[in-house]
Amino acid sequence: SAWESTSTFGTASDASADYKGLAYSLLEKSEIMISYNGDFLLQTKACYAGYTLRGMFNSLQFIAGLSDECTSSNWKTCVDSAYECDISSYDSISGELALVHGTTISHLYLKWGEADGTEDSNKDRVYFSTEARGVSTNLLDYCQGLGSFVSYSGTENTVNVGEEDDGASTVGSGHDYQIWVR
Repeated sequence: SAWESTSTFGTASDASADYKGLAYSLLEKSEIMISYNGDFLLQTKACYAGYTLRGMFNSLQFIAGLSDECTSSNWKTCVDSAYECDISSYDSISGELALVHGTTISHLYLKWGEADGTEDSNKDRVYFSTEARGVSTNLLDYCQGLGSFVSYSGTENTVNVGEEDDGASTVGSGHDYQIWVR
């Protein structure tokens, strides 16, 4: 996955195209900020301080369904505390579909999705998501967020920005997200 590798691509000057520079793998961070079409969308409090984005994602495994904190009765709505970053502020922007989507949010979820061996015939995973993902009784089976992935009986689909859907369905063009760290 590009989220976990040292690969670089794109150019920083084109905000509407994919770009990942060396800083992703080299720059240690404290907080994460995400913007949408150039406007502030959300910012976390300290979140895996001292880690690079790559290091943070590589330190986490997709564990939903096998978690120590969540039970068999709530695992589709329960996110382990190690996979949550507190949000210090956010804005609800008209037309934004992946992270806030007009919802009250308080956590940025990191690399949340089914573990290997859990629902292998319909595996849903997302690298950045929030409480806006899915519905109140089932957040997990929706691939809404940044870095969306689904595997239906071995057929895999990934999209950069996923909308609320039980599959990795793109929000389409004109929805550009930028990830910032400090």
